[in-house]
Amino acid sequence: FETNRTGSWANGSYTAFGGTLNYSAVISVISEDPGTVFGWRLHANDIYLGKINSTAVYQFVVGGVVWNQTSLSLGSAEQFTQFAGTDVSLTGYLNNTGVTVSCTVGSCGNISRNFTNGGSLNGTSTNVRFNCTTDASGTFSANFSVVSDEDTYAHNISVTCTVTPDSFPAW
Repeated sequence: FETNRTGSWANGSYTAFGGTLNYSAVISVISEDPGTVFGWRLHANDIYLGKINSTAVYQFVVGGVVWNQTSLSLGSAEQFTQFAGTDVSLTGYLNNTGVTVSCTVGSCGNISRNFTNGGSLNGTSTNVRFNCTTDASGTFSANFSVVSDEDTYAHNISVTCTVTPDSFPAW
């Protein structure tokens, strides 16, 4: 059984058979990131008769929903000024319904996103804008996860921002 998970083929199941009648069964756990093209094929080598045979190459795309990056710095802004939002891309491979983005840990009250939960991403992408409130000064970070009904493995992005204290005018 030969697989291609990364762009290179790897044969991971060489087994010697005895006798004249044999069969093989392969059970594999596929845990690749969404969007990965996974390929496989089987080989048989009859060393007694000198015959080799292989199946055709079969492949599929791993489904799921994933961010285009794992971290995002929103930069810094002065307290009580407008913070420019930054977009990241969220891509759904194959069919994904009930897509949900949630803040799982950190400064969830200071960093926000403009994504409406519950929609579908079916072989498409959408932008999600992150923003930081400037009501309080400090350095803030939060982790946001995305899941869907079909992909319950949380794919995460870490978002950070810094709000510097207001520099009141010296009158």
